[in-house]
Amino acid sequence: MEIRLNGKMREVQDRATVRQLLDELKLHSMRVAVQVNESIIKRDRFDEVMLKPGDTVEVLTIMAGGCGGAPERDGSRSVVRGQEVCDARR
Repeated sequence: MEIRLNGKMREVQDRATVRQLLDELKLHSMRVAVQVNESIIKRDRFDEVMLKPGDTVEVLTIMAGGCGGAPERDGSRSVVRGQEVCDARR
């Protein structure tokens, strides 16, 4: 069956669970957040939530890191999103 995974169409096995999808993607369940059709799926439900054809799935990986990042254009100036949090920690 076909689902939309992070904006791209992807073929997965019929009746695949969120856990099976993560296994296929080689992602550890403790390092991701998953949303199916705009609903956040709690980790303890990854084994029971079955995907259906046409589902929209977003998998966000949780990454450790520090402050900073690539600047974005915001009107006439460049900004780094989240920089105000970093500045507050200093």
